Formats: sequence, C-alpha cells, structure tokens
Amino acid sequence: MPGLEPHDGDVVVEKQRMSSFNCTTLDTKLRGLGATTVIVCGAWTNWAVEHTCRDAADLGYETIVVTDGTATISEEFQRAALDYALTTVATRATVDELIAVL
Repeated sequence: MPGLEPHDGDVVVEKQRMSSFNCTTLDTKLRGLGATTVIVCGAWTNWAVEHTCRDAADLGYETIVVTDGTATISEEFQRAALDYALTTVATRATVDELIAVL
C-alpha cells in the first residue's frame, strides 16, 4: 500500500489467513523481540482484526485494538466487533490515546 512500504530493519510477516498469527512466524518473531503487548489495527475489523486479537490474547499477549485505526464494510459490523466481540479479548484505544501513552 502506498505510504506503508517496509523500511530497512522492518520485520515483515506475510499472512494468508484471517489471523496474523495463524500459519505465520509472527509469534516467534515477537517472542524473540521480547514483546508482551500487541497493538492491532487494519482492515476487516470483524474478521482479520478480531481473529488476530483473539489469537494474540490466547497466546498470552496484552492486546490493544486501535478503534479508529480499523475499518470494515459497514458501521454495523464495525460496532459489533469493537463494542461486543472484542471487549473480552482486547483493550480498546484510539490513536491519540496510544500516542499519549507511548
């Protein structure tokens, strides 16, 4: 995607499934870096983002979903994912809230 190209030193993980963890090296790479928190943003909030958050939580990561850094095909699906499905597996935060903490 234009503007999101990897830079030297970036870790790139290719995914072919809904979850960024399923059949990828993401967990291995994160554990190798000593990561304990995963911040998730992206497309298809009610599918790919939700699956990634669930897998991250199952793997023991503190999981944060970026509420204004996700999108899906309708406001109804967006609200269902953020206000219902993800409430038990991820902390919700906006980009501005994350920047203030980081």
